[in-house]
Amino acid sequence: MEAGLGFDSEKSAVVPVSAVATVGAVNTSVAVAAKKYDDLFDDTPVDKRDFLIPKLLLMQGVSKLVAEEKARAGEIRGSIDQNKIAEKEGSVEIIPFKVFKTWVTLAKKGNEFISQVEMTPENYNKPREDILDGVEVLNFETLNYYLLLPEEIKQGMFLPYVVSFRSTSYTAGKTLETHRARLQEFGKPLPFKTFKLGSSQKKNDKGTYFVYTISESRNSTDAELEAVKHWNSVIKQGMVKVDHADLEERTSQVPTDTVQAGDQY
Repeated sequence: MEAGLGFDSEKSAVVPVSAVATVGAVNTSVAVAAKKYDDLFDDTPVDKRDFLIPKLLLMQGVSKLVAEEKARAGEIRGSIDQNKIAEKEGSVEIIPFKVFKTWVTLAKKGNEFISQVEMTPENYNKPREDILDGVEVLNFETLNYYLLLPEEIKQGMFLPYVVSFRSTSYTAGKTLETHRARLQEFGKPLPFKTFKLGSSQKKNDKGTYFVYTISESRNSTDAELEAVKHWNSVIKQGMVKVDHADLEERTSQVPTDTVQAGDQY
């Protein structure tokens, strides 16, 4: 398995049940309530091929959920449950804790998804425009962050998400990387801080679209850092994969210069 991308491995590994359970008694009432039903737990290991980390998706005017009137452009939604994470031009508090960079390649005409590969020293200088098998393509640098939501940690029921920054939202990713570098200079990891992830409406000659915004919020609590520590360990072991359905289901409706983080259909 490619540790950063969360792609499938040829090996049939499994995730221990403990790896996808909640961490500690963050919410005592939840923990006590669950204790009463210990006999309902299924002790069959969770196959990692069946366990997906959802992505945060920024809704656009041409997003599938928007077209079906199940979401509004500018909202941030989860890729699996399609749950609303943040309102249009609102924000949600996040704790980003692990980053990986990829190249996302789209067809120049129609913007259909071609591939996603991990960024390495060998492909670091990929050209923005290229030709693959006779097809003109565009290569987008993408910053991807694993994160937790403080609100879910508070409730005692939480799993990580991934948010991707590219194209017109790449600036937000660079802002987050700048914070990471600054914190490292002072001997602190990125999850030492929480951040506000939001959306902002933009307009150009192709139309109206939304981009991600990011801003520093506060210091993380000890309970939040313990939750991050657990999931960082699980992810480092390569026991999970990320839901990349947003890329695989791309349509030809999105203007090239407004393709951005998790375009999210």
